[in-house]
Amino acid sequence: MNNDNNECIKDAEFVKQSLLNAGFLLNEEKSVFTPVQKLEWLGIIWDSCNFTLCIPQKRIDELLKSIHNVFREMPYISARNLAQVTERIISMSPVIGNITRMMTRYCYMSIEIRMSWDSYLVLESKSFVISELKFWLDNISNVNFKTLNQYSQSHVMIYSDASSIAAGACTVELVSKIFHTMWKSAEMLESSTWRELKAIELALMSYQHAFAGKSLKWLTDNQSCVRIVQAGSMKEKLQDVAISIFSICLQRESP
Repeated sequence: MNNDNNECIKDAEFVKQSLLNAGFLLNEEKSVFTPVQKLEWLGIIWDSCNFTLCIPQKRIDELLKSIHNVFREMPYISARNLAQVTERIISMSPVIGNITRMMTRYCYMSIEIRMSWDSYLVLESKSFVISELKFWLDNISNVNFKTLNQYSQSHVMIYSDASSIAAGACTVELVSKIFHTMWKSAEMLESSTWRELKAIELALMSYQHAFAGKSLKWLTDNQSCVRIVQAGSMKEKLQDVAISIFSICLQRESP
């Protein structure tokens, strides 16, 4: 990296010569010693002009092809082919982020109950696995980028908490934005993590119009909640709530 192209060339030549002097054999085909502002490295396109990362179109096409192959097998899907799809999605996480984990949880749940890698999984047309695969068909192009300076200060800070009998949330940035609810008998029997997640979901639903288009910072005293909101859960009840939270934020564009 340098501010001047000629200086970049000198730096590249110095690195190349230093490696040769040290006794290394260089792979010229995979090496780039000419200064560029956009290149593919480690399966990712690095663009220093726009300061972004993205997945090469070849990898996107391979993912879409593997998803279509799975749909062609419907309703009988081999565990091996479904695993191939999920692995390709997860490999894109350096660019796409935690969505890759959030939106593959039901696929992993189905893979975990396989009899063998070549055994068939029978999926209903309205199953959550199908919903996840359709999500990637519809959205992979929209989420295929990462801005390297994407951090932005939160517009709103929310605090939430849940006990065995009730839950509540509040924010000081917006006037009169206090949420509270009493749990029903069946909800009282759920785990503390489920209640904490549910409190976030219900508060978001209550605040969603006021929070539209804003960046949120959510504070909770349950660390499991933080992990599940970011990446989902292998427990179906928790995953259902996590997906609901994700969907609310997606509809209202609240990161």
